[in-house]
Amino acid sequence: MAQLSAEATGSPASCAGHKGKKELETGAIVVLWAETMYVLAVYLGACGFQEGWTGALLGGLELALLGILAVERWWSAVDASKWGTDWVLIGTSAAQVTGRLLGCTGVEGLELAALGTMLTSGYRLRVAADEWRKQQKQLTEQLQGLIALPESLQHPEIHKGLLACIEAVRTITAPVHPSTKQELSNGLNGHFTSTPSELAVFSTVNSMEFNIFTLQESTHNHTLHSLGQYLLLHSGLCTSQQIPLSQMNELLIALEAAYFPLPYHSSTHAADVLQAVHAFVRGELTEREEMVLYLAAAAHDVGHPGRNNVFLVNTGNQLAVLYNDKAVLENHHVSTLFRLMNEEKNAIFAKFPRSDYTQIRSTLINMILSTDISDHSRLLAAVQATSFPPSNPNQLRTLHLAFILHAGDISNPTRSWSLAHAWTQLILEECFLQGDEEQRLNLPIGPLNDRNLNIAKCQVGFIEHLVEPTFKALREVLPATEGLRETLAENKEAWKQKE
Repeated sequence: MAQLSAEATGSPASCAGHKGKKELETGAIVVLWAETMYVLAVYLGACGFQEGWTGALLGGLELALLGILAVERWWSAVDASKWGTDWVLIGTSAAQVTGRLLGCTGVEGLELAALGTMLTSGYRLRVAADEWRKQQKQLTEQLQGLIALPESLQHPEIHKGLLACIEAVRTITAPVHPSTKQELSNGLNGHFTSTPSELAVFSTVNSMEFNIFTLQESTHNHTLHSLGQYLLLHSGLCTSQQIPLSQMNELLIALEAAYFPLPYHSSTHAADVLQAVHAFVRGELTEREEMVLYLAAAAHDVGHPGRNNVFLVNTGNQLAVLYNDKAVLENHHVSTLFRLMNEEKNAIFAKFPRSDYTQIRSTLINMILSTDISDHSRLLAAVQATSFPPSNPNQLRTLHLAFILHAGDISNPTRSWSLAHAWTQLILEECFLQGDEEQRLNLPIGPLNDRNLNIAKCQVGFIEHLVEPTFKALREVLPATEGLRETLAENKEAWKQKE
């Protein structure tokens, strides 16, 4: 057991100041009781007592954890809410997950329990800072190891519970933006990603060197949810716009779930576009504009079926019928976004004034419809003919927001060669799958869907005719994007060498 210390900054003694030794001892007893109950429950379960006593003890643990919260609030009503509910989530999640795992992975469960007791012993009473971080890292690694076990993968509820437990641990380790602390303490806990590997990825989130595939791996394909939380919740952006964090979090979960696991038009592509537009703007927009831009990026391809508009029209798809062959996919993406936001748990704009909501809705519709590649020329010409107006807190610069989103959507060639090349392979895989289906249905095979395509020549043409003009114009809107044109030129030259 780690050495307890009540002298570290933020301990109950230092929080309360005037509270005496008796209160501190009472808190220590409650903490030790909770960890003892936890170890005993796991031990009995591992020995085969998986019903009756185990269930009772796990229930007792939950009560003990609630007792910790009560004692903490007794010490300091203000400070208690910052951490107490987080710890209840960690404890109950860990207990429930371990209980489910006992029949398959009793040894691993005991190891988890041992680490859990060390984490418990540090709660508010604290251990040395280095040891505290070490224990958190050990617990996270242990949980990640359990997730990888076949037993966990085969049982969705176990897998889900382990993910919840990991996210709960992350809450304690994550640095929280000051403006979000109070709202986090009032109900949204355990949702911020901050494992060492993810923090390493997020260190480059303001740059086009950001590697979305690394984040995809570390979050087990929950890339959009993780990045959306980081940029919208963790940053304080939602709080500044008076958007409930819990509802934005639920919306991100719903959006990610509504994407299909396609080679290219997946939730990872949406996250990649979200990160790209974030890297573009660098504080050049108002907070309201940033929020709308990020939301549009997250939703711009939601529900994409992996086939383009031409295919949907040619096959008489129900979406083409619904939208009269006009921007079929883009209308579908917008409709899906607002359908999700109409659900109460996702209703992020429910308390907005009607005029504000109307403006945001109109802007989101315009932005996502403008991602239709057939709209490229019109959009580019409009931006070239219009200066970027000064920011106005009461207005959204809709045209330029749409253009920034469009630039993000075709920004893959502006990333480093390894990333640009990887994305090219993914989009071609999806195109070729469509070409295969077109061949089976005796439909004309699209020019990009033929497996005999000259890929290098295609990429050079894509860069010259679409990407270069777009980023030249983007430079006039957002000067900080100038450096991307150099990377773009290098990638074009690399493709030319392969022609």
